[in-house]
Amino acid sequence: MKLNMRKVFSFVFFSLIFLPYISLILPYSDPTSDYNSNTSEVKLNQPTNNYSIDSKFRSLIWIEAHLTLKIESNQSGVIRCVFTENTGRTYFTVINRSVEILGTNETQIIQLVLKAHITTLPGKYNFTLNIGGIFDYMEQFKAILGMGYLLLITILIIFVLGIILIIRKTRSSEKIKNLSLSRPEPLLERTDDEIVNKIKCPECKRLIDEGLIFCPECGSRIPEFLRFNPNSPSG
Repeated sequence: MKLNMRKVFSFVFFSLIFLPYISLILPYSDPTSDYNSNTSEVKLNQPTNNYSIDSKFRSLIWIEAHLTLKIESNQSGVIRCVFTENTGRTYFTVINRSVEILGTNETQIIQLVLKAHITTLPGKYNFTLNIGGIFDYMEQFKAILGMGYLLLITILIIFVLGIILIIRKTRSSEKIKNLSLSRPEPLLERTDDEIVNKIKCPECKRLIDEGLIFCPECGSRIPEFLRFNPNSPSG
């Protein structure tokens, strides 16, 4: 079975283009992204300082790294969340965000998003979360960047160039086909019998004037029934 390379090319690049977006819209329900229970409690004589933090972070990310925090605390105040890739600002942005904690033991959801720089390539990266303020907390995460902006842009360029080449090839094929259909058929060569006022010598096969008794080329006698061309008016 002969493969249609145009269809294969289109399927591969459409898959590469839309795979990151499909991953981004999927819910956080994969087994590798369950909440990590990280609870820190102080002494019993300071019950108002009790707090708990649950974190949720994907081990496979596309373009952006999303960290979700569930925080419960008995103490009101402001905390500062610093979420960064361990090498600093080289590969991802740095999140530095202040959040007010109500201190009512109600769950508060905090979303922190790190965006990859345009030159960041796919690979393994380590991230660190530091929380300071009414309490101190630190946690580290590991993740694999499946696709960054540079790779996505490269795929888009290759995909667009491929589409342009396919369109140009299709148009060229259609143009050649139209030219072949519009080209007039060549005129058929006329046979010797269709040349009026001429006959062919039965000996030397040269064309001579009709009505001659002898061939002026070879001198052979022309039979009477061959002296005239039936297609000529005289014939």
